[in-house]
Amino acid sequence: MNVSSVTIDRLANSRVKLTVEVPPETLEKGLAQSYKKNASRFVVPGFRKGKAPRAYVEKKYGAEVLYEDAVEAIFPECYKEAIEEHSLSPIDKPDFDIVTIRKGEPFVFTLEVTVRPEATLGQYKGVHAPYKVAVITDDDIDQNLKSFAESRARLVPVEGRPARIGDTVVIDYEGTIDGDPFAGSKEDGRPVELGTGQFADAFEKNLVGKYAGEEFDFEMEIPQDTVAAELRGKLAIFHVTLHTIKEKEVPEIDDEFASDYSEFETLAEFRDGIRNSLEEAAKADADMRFEEAVVNAVVSEAEVEIPEIMVKRQFDKEMYYLDRSAIIKGLEDANELIERSGMDRERFLMQMRQSILHSLRSAVVVGAVAKAEGIDPTDEDIDKELRRRKELEGSRRNELNGKGNAESATAADDEKRKDIKNSLISSMAVDFLVANARKEIIR
Repeated sequence: MNVSSVTIDRLANSRVKLTVEVPPETLEKGLAQSYKKNASRFVVPGFRKGKAPRAYVEKKYGAEVLYEDAVEAIFPECYKEAIEEHSLSPIDKPDFDIVTIRKGEPFVFTLEVTVRPEATLGQYKGVHAPYKVAVITDDDIDQNLKSFAESRARLVPVEGRPARIGDTVVIDYEGTIDGDPFAGSKEDGRPVELGTGQFADAFEKNLVGKYAGEEFDFEMEIPQDTVAAELRGKLAIFHVTLHTIKEKEVPEIDDEFASDYSEFETLAEFRDGIRNSLEEAAKADADMRFEEAVVNAVVSEAEVEIPEIMVKRQFDKEMYYLDRSAIIKGLEDANELIERSGMDRERFLMQMRQSILHSLRSAVVVGAVAKAEGIDPTDEDIDKELRRRKELEGSRRNELNGKGNAESATAADDEKRKDIKNSLISSMAVDFLVANARKEIIR
């Protein structure tokens, strides 16, 4: 053991203060390492530089000259033992302060560190939550059939009438602003399904009512939500050639349709199959909402304070992914993405923070339930999930393992097992809460 005693004081905001006492022999190990590291720096009369015995170095310079590196050498193991003694999970770097250090005596230091918060549970067994399964009607089935049939529609040429909403037209277009072309202002042979928002509304409206073979010009103000900020609000002139107009030909919904596009032979059987699928989906949705309501009820009964550092880290991570998403879409950053969504930036960020805080609170409370109930997945459970994940990864993992990379593969598996165990603990705790909750059936 590298430490002889550890006392703990619990502070506010999931902070703890540890007072750690290190025995003289552990400090001595650190002093020996410090001397070995720094011997070449010391100049002592009568000895070549770097060759003076430690006792002479200490006599000339004082043992204090070795303290800094001695502490650095022994601190990692002392810190590890100190937090393990009280089963703490630090989530930030500790603040370190020396109380007393003297050769031949116990070395005492204090640590202040933010740790993973613990929840004080309220009622978590037998909580009430609403449970409602949507009733599937004939109208639902009709709508599903209609959408399915439309997805199987084919495009057929239109003759004798102009383009209208729902048609697909093929156009060449070229735009200019003040007589000059701009980025994205020209394309040939572009199909456009009118009314779907593939182009700005103002652009598509100028295509409606035109005939195949027509060439025409129109003016249009560049929308404020266009990607290129420098073009917004400017007046553009477009020259368009409309080549073809096609409309959807939707197959008739009958026995033949059912036989051609499904596993069923008749429309009646197809409808029954759709009903079964919709009812399964409705039940799955009801189960998911019930689970969410149960967890929310348990969280509302618990007391837990989330450290700001946890919120900030998750917030920064989500902002990073928002930035990446914005760049992929051709935008400058997350702020422009938020602006394009039409939401007030401050309101958006506040809602994101509230969502993060709720997720973190839920995770801590569910973890407390798992601890209270002694929920601990078996090695068999972990092995089963690890195999499932490997199967999803496919052959690539097998190829890597076959290239003499066994050590790194084993390390990766160990890390995965840890992640899987934590994931299983959480899901098993949620399953426990749901199994012990009471459904308030809503008709």
